[in-house]
Amino acid sequence: MNRRSSKGISDVVATVIIVAATVAIALVAVAYFTGIVGGSTGSQRISLNPISRICVNATNQKNTYLYLKIDNTGSKSVEITGIQISGHYIDLSSNPITVPAGSSYFRNITNIYDKVGINFTAGSTYTIQFYTSGNVKLLSQVIQAYSIDDCSGLPTATTTSFP
Repeated sequence: MNRRSSKGISDVVATVIIVAATVAIALVAVAYFTGIVGGSTGSQRISLNPISRICVNATNQKNTYLYLKIDNTGSKSVEITGIQISGHYIDLSSNPITVPAGSSYFRNITNIYDKVGINFTAGSTYTIQFYTSGNVKLLSQVIQAYSIDDCSGLPTATTTSFP
């Protein structure tokens, strides 16, 4: 039987096509992941400014507040949809905190006791975590609690409350 009479492409041509397709797919993947194609995703990079603290009113915990300054040093705006303080989660998805790229979020948040139910103690530390949509953790850090008297000389921040 004559092998040349069968229809199809030669092994060499098939190999060249497979190699070319593989190289093309690899180039598209590299271009996508380096941001050349499909737009750049930017970076989300937040930090808790060292001035941040919990200001404890020992005689009335309802007057305890979170003095919060979040710095965004990334190239992309950050939307915080949840905060967790020592295991107590505060859902902010209905009213997220947005920190534009290269700026800061600076607030006194007054209803912290109502949201987490912790009797805070001056001199203690608490773990605070920030989450974005999809419950992705952006940052986990320890925050110090101070007496309300130790918070009196801090720079003025806008007063707000958690939703």
